[in-house]
Formats: sequence, structure tokens, C-alpha cells
Amino acid sequence: MFIVALDVGFITGPACEGTVEILDSMPAQLDIQDTRTGYILEILKEGLEQSTSAGTLTLACVLLVGRLLEIFGSKPGPPAVNGGLGVSRQRRVLSYIDAHLQDDLTLERLAAEIDLSPDHFGRAFRASLGVSPLRYIAQQRLQRAKALLLDPVMSITDIAMALGFATPSHFTSNFHKATGTTPSQWRRDRL
Repeated sequence: MFIVALDVGFITGPACEGTVEILDSMPAQLDIQDTRTGYILEILKEGLEQSTSAGTLTLACVLLVGRLLEIFGSKPGPPAVNGGLGVSRQRRVLSYIDAHLQDDLTLERLAAEIDLSPDHFGRAFRASLGVSPLRYIAQQRLQRAKALLLDPVMSITDIAMALGFATPSHFTSNFHKATGTTPSQWRRDRL
């Protein structure tokens, strides 16, 4: 039995260029009964036990990753969402939202960020994430608000301004609507 940990730095490095998405789809733990994988692991084991050169070990690691790609790369991934955002666009827009939660995030602004029309963006976003872009932003602001509320030094006003709410009462109203309690009460209950 072998336990192999693949370093993310190695997987994302030049030796494995173009394979990250396939490797991302693999389960974290594998039970592989494959003769070729066994041979490669034997080479690695012997190399580690006999202090073989780093070049030989690197080559064996590349072979191992290549074999894993052969095994898992041919299997279909999750079905694409018809009419949804592509993986790259989805990552870009979610990162943009996360970095700009305090800003006025309009459908037009988000759509422009990934080069889509606002109408198409709204439909594709909903198809991919199951909620509208504005609902998603509200959910993210709520999660960020909860994290900020755990810092007793930050005032409710500071949190409201940090998340782009026009006034503290606007923040309190939205928070109460989503959680059933005020931000102050939510904080008291947890601190």
C-alpha cells in the first residue's frame, strides 16, 4: 500500500501544465488498482529508499501524474450547465464580486467584467449558481457582515460602510430581513 501526496506547487508547475482542471476533478483520496501505477510507485519507493537523484524522482512524479491523467482525464466531468457561465468566467466574476463587495455592483458592471451583455450575464449566472447575481451579492455581504461582527472593535456603522450599505439602518434592515435578528443582537449572541 502506498500513500502519495502530490504537492500543489508541482502539479501547477511547468511539468504538469494544462492538467490542473483534470486534477481538480479527482477525488482527494484514491484507491487505484492499476499495474502501471504500481510500477511507478515502486520506482518512487526505491528511489526514496536509495537516495536516488532528484531528477529521477521528478521524472517518476511526472509519470505518476501522467498516469493519473490517463485514468481520470478520460472520464467525463460534471455536465456543463446549458446556458451557464464557463468555468473561467465564473471564477473571474466571483473573484470580482468578492473583491468589490463594498462597491455598487450592478448587473451592467458585472457583465462588462466578463464581456457579456447584462441580460445574457443574468441568465447565465442564474443557470450556473442557481441564484440571481444580486441575490448572490446580498448573500456574500451577509456572510462578510457576520465575519466582521465577530470583531468587537468594529462598530455597526463601520461594518455597514465597509460593505457598501448607504446607511447603518439600511444594513440593519437587510441583516434583520435575512437572519431574523439585528446585527447588534447577532453579535451579542456570539460574543
